[in-house]
Amino acid sequence: MKWIEGADAIQKDLPDILHDESRFESGVPELVCFPTSVEELKTALGMARERGLRVTFIGAQTGTTGGAVPESGTCAIAFSGMNRIRSIDWSRGEEKPVLVCDPGVSLDMIGRFLDSPQSWPCSVPGQESLQPGAYVYSPDPTEMTAQLGGTVATNASGARSYMYGPTRAHIAWLDLVLADGRTIRSQRPCKPASHWDRTVTVDDGSIIEVPPLPYNSTGIKNASGYFNSPDMEPVDVFIGSEGTLAAIGAIGIFLDSAPDILAGLSFFCSVEGAFDFADFLRSQENVAAIEFFDTGSLRFIDRYRKRLPENFPEFPPNAASAILWEYVEKQSGDFEAVMERWESELLKAGSSFDATWSGFDASEQERLHHFRHALPEMVNSIVAGNKRYCHEIRKIGTDSSFPAAAFRAGYAEMMELIEPSGIAFAAFGHLGDNHIHINLIPSDKAALDRALDIYDKLMMVALNHKGAVSAEHGIGKIKKKYLPAMYGERGVAAMRAVKTAFDPQGLLNPGNLF
Repeated sequence: MKWIEGADAIQKDLPDILHDESRFESGVPELVCFPTSVEELKTALGMARERGLRVTFIGAQTGTTGGAVPESGTCAIAFSGMNRIRSIDWSRGEEKPVLVCDPGVSLDMIGRFLDSPQSWPCSVPGQESLQPGAYVYSPDPTEMTAQLGGTVATNASGARSYMYGPTRAHIAWLDLVLADGRTIRSQRPCKPASHWDRTVTVDDGSIIEVPPLPYNSTGIKNASGYFNSPDMEPVDVFIGSEGTLAAIGAIGIFLDSAPDILAGLSFFCSVEGAFDFADFLRSQENVAAIEFFDTGSLRFIDRYRKRLPENFPEFPPNAASAILWEYVEKQSGDFEAVMERWESELLKAGSSFDATWSGFDASEQERLHHFRHALPEMVNSIVAGNKRYCHEIRKIGTDSSFPAAAFRAGYAEMMELIEPSGIAFAAFGHLGDNHIHINLIPSDKAALDRALDIYDKLMMVALNHKGAVSAEHGIGKIKKKYLPAMYGERGVAAMRAVKTAFDPQGLLNPGNLF
């Protein structure tokens, strides 16, 4: 197993592991290990224990909450070497096959493998059973360079999570390694259990009792703190736990049959018009995604249009917002049957199919896909550029979700806080789930201070409306002060008890959540 020792050498040779996409930094570790197998992962954890070092797990650093950013005096374990697609498993006797992957496999790798499994450069047992393009991994997180393990750790979601659910809904099983080197195979049963007894069995036969949590994580889109639900399974304890309970050694993910997608990017004369059309889409069948871009997002794209990797057409005159929608055709011609009704609703909302970029063929859908990704990528690029002139600069981004009835009021209150500040911003999100990302982009230290003050107030807006401070990115190190505000001290104390049950010495991912 490869490893690098010494803070000076790590800072010189591995600067990219010291921050994530938010540009948040926490310190320089003393040791960085690069395991390539579960056995080497155990070895890395053993090295950390022998040296008295706590451990940070590092993926592709695509996160935005500092969850994979190491602290000083720790051991960082990077999963870039655990990057193999292992097999296709049909043994569960279901229609959905299970793709077995290392945690360091990227979402892009999974997509490329499923597009052409027979031509994959490495042999994958069972690959002959998959037809090219016949299956997909449905959660569809925005950042395709993200590693699968990181998306499991944060229960990541994406545009099509509106139809298919977040990462949690697609995990068949996890192989886990505890801080002391013991292992757990946590598998979702083929038939849901009537009641989980809140115990987890370790490979040596010992039993870990999982303390109860005094809240329910369901009802709104939520990735804040440990998951809890009356019908959860043991594997759900670890999904979204942000690496604080165990290391992930291998992952089995359910694959879905590839849908036939039609898409469009409809432009509106007002933000309210976009919200009205989103309300209509939620009432319709077969809608896979409802993605929102506000006035600030469209202005931001226009401002930096020349720097985008692709030439997008000019926006329609008076465009103040946009919705990127996706529709799944169960049978050919399904969409034709609803087009007249959709056109009527578009006109009511201040848009039309004439004010819509279509995505009815592969090249058009690819263009819309690039548009969706261009905005957050450009935001990250501008933040990185600003950081060169002020090292403290980082992206200040919300990841808030609201109850459906509170979304419009919450969004309006957030805009009242942001617009007078003069800070550049872009708001976009997964409107189907009432989930908004507002990115504040400070250009200097004074703007950063104002942005942080505004951010505190934005979080309180979400909490005052019974929303979540993190809907898909987790809490990490950046948002941990909001966890008690969301769950109360009793709720956080119960989470700490869960942490202690699996990691009694507090070795894993220090600084995350607590």
